[in-house]
Amino acid sequence: MRLLTPTPSRQAGATLVAILIGLVVGLIVLTGGIVFFVNNVSANRQLLAASRLDLELMSAVDAMAREIRRAQYIARADTVRHQVPCADVFCDGAEDFSLADGDAAAGYAQIEFSYDRRDTGAGNAQTQNADECTGFRLRNSAVEMKTNCSTDGGWLPLTDPATTVVTQINFGVDCTVASDFYTRTVLMRVNGHLGGDTTLTRALTEAVVVRAPLAASSPPAYCRLPTP
Repeated sequence: MRLLTPTPSRQAGATLVAILIGLVVGLIVLTGGIVFFVNNVSANRQLLAASRLDLELMSAVDAMAREIRRAQYIARADTVRHQVPCADVFCDGAEDFSLADGDAAAGYAQIEFSYDRRDTGAGNAQTQNADECTGFRLRNSAVEMKTNCSTDGGWLPLTDPATTVVTQINFGVDCTVASDFYTRTVLMRVNGHLGGDTTLTRALTEAVVVRAPLAASSPPAYCRLPTP
């Protein structure tokens, strides 16, 4: 009887070349994932920075718009503000409504005005108090707000240059006339960029109608009149 000698079987496995190819493919996939993750984080950071810049500038524009709407307000205007030109205590000085640092055509960089915050009765309705003057201007890359009627104005910053750098403020005033009363629309433009990043910029504009019409026989120098 012939005995058969068992033949050892060969075990199949990955070759070195196949292992190297797998490593290369894995590195390519991993690199792509890392690049995608980094780009996604960078895009989110840019989006958050843009949102913060928009919020800062919009807050400043909204604050200015609220104040400008009530410029030269006076209680019982229907019985008080009827003279031409306007002669009440909120129309008798440069602080009552004036613009500076510019011209009517190109616009101005500073606006100041006054208003009556309270109505304390017929005898005091036209009293202008020391805290009833305000205004806005650009100083040291920040929007500043006037807080009182004193000589220095008590200007305080509305924006923080560390987070938002304001590069330009512009006020233009369009006037329309009806029966010796001028309706004024203040066109505001604010330009700025994120603090520390000059590549991310924004420009916001808003039109604000001054609710109190101005009694005047001729348009103020700051007015831009409609083209005939």
